[in-house]
Amino acid sequence: MATPTTSEARLYSAGYKKGSVWGTEVALAVGDELLVLKDGDLATALKQDMLQLKESNNVFLRSVVAGGVTACDVTPEMYVRYEMGSLGTILAQQFGTAGAPSTSSALHMHTFQWATSTSGIFGTYVAEYPGKIFSVPSAKPYKFVIALEDGILKASPTLRGSSVIDDSAVNGATQMDALTGADQGPLVKFAENTKCWLALHAHADAMAVTEAVPISGFEITYGRGLESSKMQNGAATLAEAGEEEFPDIRVKLDLVFSSANADYFDDFKDGTAWQLILEFTSGGHLGSTGEHGVLGLYFPKLLVAAVPDTKKAGMVKTTVEFIAVKSEDALPVGMATYHVPYVLLTNDRSTDYLA
Repeated sequence: MATPTTSEARLYSAGYKKGSVWGTEVALAVGDELLVLKDGDLATALKQDMLQLKESNNVFLRSVVAGGVTACDVTPEMYVRYEMGSLGTILAQQFGTAGAPSTSSALHMHTFQWATSTSGIFGTYVAEYPGKIFSVPSAKPYKFVIALEDGILKASPTLRGSSVIDDSAVNGATQMDALTGADQGPLVKFAENTKCWLALHAHADAMAVTEAVPISGFEITYGRGLESSKMQNGAATLAEAGEEEFPDIRVKLDLVFSSANADYFDDFKDGTAWQLILEFTSGGHLGSTGEHGVLGLYFPKLLVAAVPDTKKAGMVKTTVEFIAVKSEDALPVGMATYHVPYVLLTNDRSTDYLA
């Protein structure tokens, strides 16, 4: 089929696939689809100014020329499912370490660990528009936000790209027509199967129901300190960005205010450390396995990052923002062997998300 030409955005597809050579586009295929709510306005993501040639001995501009590409960031938005498909590839690339999953019965558990660097880890991001296909040949995840929207988890990854093109010889109508994603399966919902366990970092036991904290909302940001995009000699695209700053991983929890929540004000001043587990379990089974999908977000050590935002109106509520730091002392009980935030994802996929 040809690329659609109508103005109905719902008809157009998008996809993402792991790349290998920076600046070199890879062809999308079966399994690479992203079910986006918004594609990040890919068609306008390229930042390139038009320069006015204000040269001497002229009373009027003689010409303008396109300047260098200065940035190419794009932030698609999509719901989170246990069968993540290409969204799982983006999340794994954000963390930098995945590997072959462990197998328990019919399902598989993937472990995403925070790598020191994600150099050489990126992919190709493509989206259809009326009569056009726009592509970022190389797009590098550097921020991944997971938040709650209408009781469903929504992901908003931000990708730093090499350029945006609309004349791809690699991804055309044939590739976009062939796009399919992982089995859609159940959405990750904020419901009775959600666990939020929060305890002091010095807590001696594995976290359990006694550390359960009721929350009404949350936002988690996994951030890498990538430098601004730069041009590179011998190429018409931006170079792969390096990491010039420390990671910035933050957690915001919305709590109904109580006397216990007031302690976070002192924790901010005193530097009291916490540990957190957010775990979501599917209400239905995955495929024909008869087992449940699980998404676990683990934070071995958190510090309160700001004075808690408390609103005294109606029901008094407070939002506490934490920042993740390395747990250089003894690990919390039940936090595996990882000293920084990590993710455990159990689903039907049997292969490495970074393969």
